Amino acid sequence: MYLGRVLGLLWTAMLVSALTVGDYGQYAMAFSASGIVVGLIDNAFLVRSIRVSDRAFERERRTRSGFALVLTVLGFACFQFNYVLGFSILIAGGEIALNALKSGYLRGGRIQRVMQLDLVRQGVSIAAGGTYLLVASSPNMEFASLCYGAAYLVAVGLACFRYGVRFGGLPGRVRESTLLSFGAVAGAGYAQGDVLLLGVVAGDNAAGVYSIASMVAWAAAGLFLNHANSYVAEIRSGGSGASLKSILLPAALVAASVAGLSLVIWFLDVMNPLGPSLLVLSAFVFLRAINHVCTVMLTLAKRDVTRTSATVVTALFDIGLVFLLADIGSVGAAVAAVVSELLLLSVYAPAYKKSVKAPRVSLGVS
Repeated sequence: MYLGRVLGLLWTAMLVSALTVGDYGQYAMAFSASGIVVGLIDNAFLVRSIRVSDRAFERERRTRSGFALVLTVLGFACFQFNYVLGFSILIAGGEIALNALKSGYLRGGRIQRVMQLDLVRQGVSIAAGGTYLLVASSPNMEFASLCYGAAYLVAVGLACFRYGVRFGGLPGRVRESTLLSFGAVAGAGYAQGDVLLLGVVAGDNAAGVYSIASMVAWAAAGLFLNHANSYVAEIRSGGSGASLKSILLPAALVAASVAGLSLVIWFLDVMNPLGPSLLVLSAFVFLRAINHVCTVMLTLAKRDVTRTSATVVTALFDIGLVFLLADIGSVGAAVAAVVSELLLLSVYAPAYKKSVKAPRVSLGVS
C-alpha cells in the first residue's frame, strides 16, 4: 500500500513539473469527484461482498461490472465537453471494475493480492502517463489523463469478460443499501469535497497545492488505520482492541514528522503555500490517527448509524468552513480539516468507549 503511495507522489511530481499546479488542481478535482461517485454506487457492494452468500456475491459482482461499463461509456461521452466531469466519471467506472476484480480476493481474506492488483494498476497507469509526459513536446492534461486511465479500461474489459454484465436491483435491502451508500458518500465528501470546493471558489492552483498537502497527511495517518485493522480478529473474538492511549505517543511522533517536513518545504520555498498548509495538517494527522482506531471499532460494533451521522455532520461543517476561509486558500482548507476532525473525534471517542464496554457482536448493519 505504501509503495503505491510513493508511486502516487512520483506521478504528482511528474504532472506538476511537466504541466502546472493549476493543471494538477483540475486533475485532483476530477479524482475527488470520482471518489464520491464510487462511494455512492459501489460501497454497498463492497461491504456486502464479504458477508453475503456465494450466489448473492456472484450476482452482485455482475451488477458491479454493468455499472462500470455504463460509467466508462458515459465518461468518454462527457470528456469532450468537460474535463473534470468526464474524467471523474471515467475513473469511477474503472475503480468499480477494479473493485469487482479484487472482490474475490477480499472475500477470501487474501489482502496481499488486493494490494498487488492496486499496485499493478497504478504502475501501468503511471508508466503510460509518464511516457507521454516525457516524449511529448507540448504535453497537455487531457491526453496525459487518458494515458493514465488506459489501465482502467483494461480492468473494465476484464471484469465484463470474466463476470458478465447484469443490471439488477439494489445490493441487499433498501435500508442496508441506502445506509452504506450514504455513509460512503459522506465519507468521500469529507475526504475529497474540500478539494472540489476549493477549486471552485479559490482556483485550480489552491486546489492543487491543498491536494498535495492532504495526500501526504492522509498517507501518514493511514499508518494507524493499518494498526487498527490488525486488531480486527481480536475484537471479533471478544477482545478490547487497541486502546486510544496506546496510540497517542506514536501519533504525536508521526504528526511531528509531518510538521518537520512542512518546515523544510516552507524553508526551501517549494510550491508556496504548501509548507504552511502541511504544517497545519500535521495536527490533522494526529487527530485522524485516533479517529482511524475509533472507526474500525465502531464498524465492528455495528455502530453504522453513529458513524454515518457523525460523518455527515462533519462533512457539512468542513465544507462550510472551507467556503468561509476560501480567501486564504489551501491554508484555510487545512484549518477547516483540523477543526472538523476535532469535531468528529468529540463524537467518536465517547462512542468508542461505550463500544469497548459492550458485548462483542459479528459484522453487520444495525
